Amino acid sequence: MLTGLGLAAAIPLTGLAQSNSPSNFDSRYHNLEGGSAIGQRRITESVERINRGERFQAWWWNLITNWWVENPLLERSVDANWEQDRQALLRVFDLTGDSSCISQSTCIEEAERALSVYSNRLEEIEASQSPESSLRMAQNLILRGATYQVLGQTQQKEADWEQAIDVINQSQLAPINYVQLGNELYSLGYRQRAVELWETAQDSAGEDNLLPYLELGRFLHQFGQGSAARQYWNQIVNALPSNSSLRLALADQYVYFSRIGYKGHAFDNTALDKANEAIELEGENPYNWIGQAQILIGLEEFDYARNSLEQARQLCSETLCEEIITRIETYQLGLVAQTAPPDDPQAFSCVQNEGQWVTVINTPTGSYDLIRWVPNPESGPVVGNNRYVYSYQGDEARRQVRITPEPGFVIDLESRCRVVSRHLSSLASILLNEPDRLVYQRVEVPIINRQGERLFDDQGNPFTAPVICLEGFTCRHNSNVLTLTSSEENQHRQILQTLQDRLRNPEQRGTVIEN
Repeated sequence: MLTGLGLAAAIPLTGLAQSNSPSNFDSRYHNLEGGSAIGQRRITESVERINRGERFQAWWWNLITNWWVENPLLERSVDANWEQDRQALLRVFDLTGDSSCISQSTCIEEAERALSVYSNRLEEIEASQSPESSLRMAQNLILRGATYQVLGQTQQKEADWEQAIDVINQSQLAPINYVQLGNELYSLGYRQRAVELWETAQDSAGEDNLLPYLELGRFLHQFGQGSAARQYWNQIVNALPSNSSLRLALADQYVYFSRIGYKGHAFDNTALDKANEAIELEGENPYNWIGQAQILIGLEEFDYARNSLEQARQLCSETLCEEIITRIETYQLGLVAQTAPPDDPQAFSCVQNEGQWVTVINTPTGSYDLIRWVPNPESGPVVGNNRYVYSYQGDEARRQVRITPEPGFVIDLESRCRVVSRHLSSLASILLNEPDRLVYQRVEVPIINRQGERLFDDQGNPFTAPVICLEGFTCRHNSNVLTLTSSEENQHRQILQTLQDRLRNPEQRGTVIEN
């Protein structure tokens, strides 16, 4: 056990049980975050494996083979069921700007439908007797209780939540499940019970299962308690001073916060510090260098990541280690593996012409406009990070309430121009010699709101984005040649055709793509 690291002792969580929060339900209600863009589980779950004496190398091989993991901490089946179960309540929250919709007939009707959904689902779960029955029973009781609260039926809410606690207490849940349920109760205002579940998670986890501690710290970050979360994580580090895998796990968490634009802390610097600490502790371990490379990839320091992988390769003593490095280079570095020599002139660059930002092709005979970066009035803000952008559609109310991008998370035209121009230059040898390898696809895009909640469209499907990729390379929302912001399918294919034509004849003026 982590002696002296009780939750109430490590950080003032008992004080959190009495803390105030906004009354707006939509701002308080959120689930575990749905996953980081660099495959969050790849390191964090390894901590448990290592401390239990399992082979980290074999586990990592399996993960790199399937490196995109939607939820970093829960079994996929549990995560999928939880997200599906929550939709009925989220539809209620879409109709109310406060914690009650007693005076709104539309909201009342939606809430009553949600109650019916949860009551039926509870009967189905009870009859199924599946291994996940207890967890899903508790989840749905919490959701039904929250629906009662929206209707102002406090007594029924209390009854459901107390029953959920009873189900939890009578079950043998994994420690991470206690954290998840505690997070949900805390965000719904049931603070004291949440703290009790968090303490149960710690008591049942011990030193050999760090996932609950990592997840609790992340939840507190997302709930505006970042300082307390970092204090909590630092105390865990102090309790395990020689555990290099813990440093990599925390680095992975900080990378995630850096990528989605959280403010108030230098997350990228902290991520690098933790990754470097892992090397200082066990510099002869090639898997620590691989972990550092993964962190650098997440921070888009691709050249440094390659250096770390090369160092790992020199330390490898088994074939599996070499294979893991090759998989990372192929599937995670992906398109950026083709980097032009630094002293070569850039084939593409970003310039400002008459107040507009333009990506141009640079040739011996001159520079020619290729892409003009323009606002897209059809689909709301374009959000993303320095590696990709995407646009989304949805009903206006949902866009305003639930898909508001985090401050500092909106890519302006200059940023898009500069980032994409550099990316095109890194691929210049392929683009200019084999333009027919460019293909058009739609790819799934994980969208989250300010509370870290995974969002879906009005039909419950994942959001998608139109992209242009290179045939033979990984094509994802964060690994492509160009993301298109027009909402018209025929325009997407026309842009692909135009781009191929311009690349075949780079020294000729032609149609300028607007994107």
